[in-house]
Amino acid sequence: MVYFIRFYRHESLYASNYSETDLAGYAQKIKNWLEQGNEVWGFFNNDFEGFTLKNAEQLREI
Repeated sequence: MVYFIRFYRHESLYASNYSETDLAGYAQKIKNWLEQGNEVWGFFNNDFEGFTLKNAEQLREI
């Protein structure tokens, strides 16, 4: 199975930042799916504040 995650927050249109707690929750889900032999793709939406790059790097590190 292939999972696609679209990271898109609505707190502030085109300028939302994920907390480390939020990302840790997603990281655990992703880890579980990978351990079950699944493929996982994550996509962060573009935003005006540049949080997507920061959040993608944080998720990868977690």
